[in-house]
Amino acid sequence: NHPIVASVHTLAQTALPELVKASRGRMWPGKEHVLGTLVKLCVVCSSVMSADHELQTIPAAVCDILLKEMKQGEIPYRREVVKHCGTLVEGMGLDVYSQLSGPLLQLVEQFGTAATKSPVLGANAMDIDDDDEGALKRPQQLMLVAAAIKTLQLALPKSQHLSSDEAGRLAGTLQNVAHTGVWNTRVASLEWLTALLKHCAEDGPTKDLVFSVGMTSVLEAVTACAAEGKYVSVRTAALGTLEAVFGAVSSVSSDSRAAEWPGAARSVLDLFLKDPVPSISDRAKELAAGI
Repeated sequence: NHPIVASVHTLAQTALPELVKASRGRMWPGKEHVLGTLVKLCVVCSSVMSADHELQTIPAAVCDILLKEMKQGEIPYRREVVKHCGTLVEGMGLDVYSQLSGPLLQLVEQFGTAATKSPVLGANAMDIDDDDEGALKRPQQLMLVAAAIKTLQLALPKSQHLSSDEAGRLAGTLQNVAHTGVWNTRVASLEWLTALLKHCAEDGPTKDLVFSVGMTSVLEAVTACAAEGKYVSVRTAALGTLEAVFGAVSSVSSDSRAAEWPGAARSVLDLFLKDPVPSISDRAKELAAGI
């Protein structure tokens, strides 16, 4: 073996089992840093683990640990755990969407109320009342929601397609956050919706998965974001989602169930054509010219 490979193998054999052992059990201050080290080491040692029978079970064990840890502790700790989970999935190319989707969607749904518009301060307000303990936690809750959405996107299976139920639940949750959230969670959910629509449009010859996402609701969420007057990033992400909508609609153009979608999507496109920011309106013109 190459000396570097041998050294990495030795590191994996020595450190990984101990880090796994340290990561189990009760919570303690600083545990998130140990979890982060464990995940980074798994990514670095991924090739040698796949070739060592004794180490092959470690990625699954680490995933199980992270799933348990993201359900407990304070919000900042849970956010770090969710981010570590995304690093593990992306770095090792793990196909674990079925295990992660339930707990992560539960986090998004549980803390989704923190990402809703403030009736007093406005849709994009991040000002908080210092006397309101719940409001003081809102930014942390929003970051947790955004991290969970991002990790879900990283876990999107590449070797197989979601089931109709999985796609439907995911789309519904993302639409709600995109429609009612503040800017950072709206951007995260729109980017995920874009990836989800592309995933559904590639669903074999029947394309039935496209009909599980609730295209009318997707367009309503995009419309709400297109009218966002303050954050260019929200409107830019919404235009990306609309581009994916046109792609998905095109993939089922011969199906009578999609007969009304092209007209509805063009109506939303008109909003982007009138956008005062050239990077958005010019991109919308290119989209209009290509449909």
